[in-house]
Parts: sequence; structure tokens; C-alpha cells
Amino acid sequence: MLPMWVRGASGALLVFDLGRYHTFMHLPQWLELLTQFLAKSCIVLVGAKADIGDSRDVDKKEAEDFVKRFGIASYVETSAKTGHCVIEAFEMLVRHIVDLKDLDKSADIPTEQCSNKS
Repeated sequence: MLPMWVRGASGALLVFDLGRYHTFMHLPQWLELLTQFLAKSCIVLVGAKADIGDSRDVDKKEAEDFVKRFGIASYVETSAKTGHCVIEAFEMLVRHIVDLKDLDKSADIPTEQCSNKS
């Protein structure tokens, strides 16, 4: 079902719960599915529930290391409860998509909505 949702997308927010480590551990499988259709430079990792304080199971350094290891665009921590960085996460994603499209145009390469495959 996921490929149908991903096909034609320009980018993705790959979200995990900062308070549930197993959601972080499943990120490589989700990333593998996404990168069948999207460039890694158009995927933003999002740590959700940044408002949980000491209850977090995934620290920021571990998430940042994941971004470096897998070569995805960037990382941001958000809280839907407080609104912390929610808009910024979407703005970050849009910037990465636009930057890649601009890079494609400057290289005279047809832009394919930031995707690897059609």
C-alpha cells in the first residue's frame, strides 16, 4: 500500500516517536521503502513528541547520527501538542525539494519531482 502513497510525491517527512524507541528502530525499513521512490535529499527525519522531557527514549545525537549515516536531508524535533517546530519541519522539507529542483535545472537535467523512479 505504501508505494501507491509515495508514488508521485516530491518529498517525505519520516516520523518517529521520541518516547518509543522501537519506532526509531524501524526507520531503516521505512527509509528503504521511501528511497525506492524518493531521493534521500528530499526526506526529513522528524522526532515527534519533543515535549515529553525526560521520558524520551531516543536522544537527539542518536537521531542526528542516523541522518548522517543514511544520508537523508535533515532532522528536526517537533511537538504537535505545543506546536514546537511543526511548521518549520514542513518548511524544511519544501526547501530541500526546491533546492533539488533548482539544482536539476542548473544542470539541465529534467526534474522528476525529486524522485528516483516514476
